[in-house]
Amino acid sequence: MQSFLFVLPGAILADLYEKYGERLLEQNVRTFLQFRGKVNKGIRNTIVQQPAMFFAYNNGLSATGEEVITDEKGTRIQRIKNLQIVNGGQTTASIYTAWNKERANLDGIFVQVKLSVVDSEKINDIVPKISEYANTQNKVNAADFFSNHPFHLRIEEFSRRIWAPAADGSPRHTHWFYERARGQYANAQTKLSKAEAGKFAALNPKHQMFAKTDLAKFYLTFNEMPFLVCLGAQKAFAGAAGYKGFVSIIADEWTKNCDRNGDNTSINENWYKKIIAQAIIFKALNKQLAGTLRDINYGSYKSVIVPYTLAAFIHNIGKTQFCFDYGKIWQMQNLPEAVMENLLEIADEIISYFMNKQTNVSEFAKREVCWQEIQILSVNVHDEIRPFLCYKEDVQEEQQTAKKTQKDLNSINILQYVFEKTENYWWKLREWDDKKHCLTPKERSILDIACKISRGRIPSDAQAKVLVAAEKRAIEEGFYVQQ
Repeated sequence: MQSFLFVLPGAILADLYEKYGERLLEQNVRTFLQFRGKVNKGIRNTIVQQPAMFFAYNNGLSATGEEVITDEKGTRIQRIKNLQIVNGGQTTASIYTAWNKERANLDGIFVQVKLSVVDSEKINDIVPKISEYANTQNKVNAADFFSNHPFHLRIEEFSRRIWAPAADGSPRHTHWFYERARGQYANAQTKLSKAEAGKFAALNPKHQMFAKTDLAKFYLTFNEMPFLVCLGAQKAFAGAAGYKGFVSIIADEWTKNCDRNGDNTSINENWYKKIIAQAIIFKALNKQLAGTLRDINYGSYKSVIVPYTLAAFIHNIGKTQFCFDYGKIWQMQNLPEAVMENLLEIADEIISYFMNKQTNVSEFAKREVCWQEIQILSVNVHDEIRPFLCYKEDVQEEQQTAKKTQKDLNSINILQYVFEKTENYWWKLREWDDKKHCLTPKERSILDIACKISRGRIPSDAQAKVLVAAEKRAIEEGFYVQQ
């Protein structure tokens, strides 16, 4: 592997971040964590107060690129293809923020950079390892990795696009903000004016921000795995000895539900609305028990009682011909009183169960045998919650419809990609292949169609998928168009 060591002026680094923003950190495990942590505050203070010492104090950046072009002497880098900062995102954003927000002078700021040249086909294997081994300045959690899996990218896209219905008489629709990479929520506001930041907060309320570990907690709870939730956020997400975590479970679900073209259809808008409904229920019960349990001195067990209560509720509904209707919770954006009363009654049963065990509750709750015992408890599902249940057959039909819709969206997205690349781009690929002969006759014929989009020639969905796959292979073979 080819590597470079060089020094980068802080002004150039700030300019790169100004121009490309989080795209520069796409392979980084998190985005800017603001000036709240000790390390980031230290970076800021050095920039403002002791700029001449920045080079000596800072660990610098670890970066990757797919190709590096130097001058004839090989002493000056002229171009880096697909530059990615995989360690040093905090340094980069701190320099930019100090310059942009505090008008700090960057003339004396220089950053050392270790740049590794990584082939495009190896990026997904090598870059996460560089991130894991190099990230030592700020604590990196297990959930910070796996950020770039297509599952998380899709959930992020849903969270930015889909509006939640207005709740409690409010006229305003809002987003549930998914923080795919740690620090995204705060980082999205760094370049906003005070008025713009206020508007952002109104449309993306802080209490509706959720991270990967929150997503794992909601999913595992309502899929009747409360013992995994009780392992703690990181272990529930990444897994522990003897248990598959959310990462493995979702990866399996994603792969299992891919069509023959490799497009997943099960993680769709219906799936997203369902998980948000589960978040609403989980948060509501958690808030309710925060006061209730404190009064009876069981507050320290809330993190155990909430997931077990909800899992028991869903499990007992599942014994009937019904399912819980998450769609109604999504529309209401809050938890109905009748459902809350039922959950509180079940919580009392769960509390009694744990108190009668006369054992270490927190530790016992982490064992699957605990869930097996709770499943046979006598738990009542009230008749009053019938309006919030639906037939299992209806849910299955709704899921199939959602899958078909997602399949259509996948096709639309890939066609949009073909159009956005422009006819000129596809001509350049054709000219490149005239010399390299990398594409098959079928791929060439589809490429010819893309080269005539302006004349009304439009590839079909299937052809667009073949074309994008061919483009990917061409890029791996060296095809490149400077944007």
